[in-house]
Amino acid sequence: ALKGKYLGLYFSAHWCPPCKMFTPQLAELYKKVKKAREDFEIVFVSSDRDEAAFKSYHGDMPWLALPYANRDGKTALSSLFEVEGIPTFVMIGPDGKTINAEARAAVSSDPEGKEFPWAPKPVEDLEAKGGALNESTALVAFCEGVREERAGEVKAALEGLAKEVIAKAAEKDEDPSMVFCVATDKEGNIGKQVRKLCELGEVEEGKVHMVILDIPDQGAFYKYEGGDVTAETVREYVTKFEGKSLTRSQLGA
Repeated sequence: ALKGKYLGLYFSAHWCPPCKMFTPQLAELYKKVKKAREDFEIVFVSSDRDEAAFKSYHGDMPWLALPYANRDGKTALSSLFEVEGIPTFVMIGPDGKTINAEARAAVSSDPEGKEFPWAPKPVEDLEAKGGALNESTALVAFCEGVREERAGEVKAALEGLAKEVIAKAAEKDEDPSMVFCVATDKEGNIGKQVRKLCELGEVEEGKVHMVILDIPDQGAFYKYEGGDVTAETVREYVTKFEGKSLTRSQLGA
């Protein structure tokens, strides 16, 4: 039933409040995508506390489920995709390769399914990609204080290099060496946290800040000290980071 199809693995549980909010959204999206194409299926991977809760919750879902009795299978899948919290939605291609291990945010922002199969974007919103910061080197551009047009220009300045990094990783079947994010929401919790940790201060009107955050390297970060943010200055900044010629700062120092 799954061979040759795009597969979504939905890690969820009846007792989880965010799951109860996300499941109806996912169900509506699933129905819309299935109307347009047959090569898509979802499998519910349950973290419910007993089989009765599993059966009750799965009854609200229009897709398949890993049998509740297969706890070893659930544990193996959670480990394989490094699931640390729920709800988590993983997209896998017909070739068996992972398309997006953190597809929940992409699904939530695409109620019509126009961006199926929800591959990661070269430059993600920081609030949607925040979970990756603990595991990946990240270049973050803070655009909360600039007009939407300027924020779009900064995002475009990051995209060229971001696409190159993704392409190189795909050739080697590896994760990208760096993720690229923009922060645009003044009230975004993750943006506020990162600003504080990296000592960037409050949002300044008309000002773009940029930082390379390398938490896996014992909590290192590198502030951008250059001028205007353009495709050329972004590339120069990353080149200096790779060449270890930027000034290293330490989170919590």
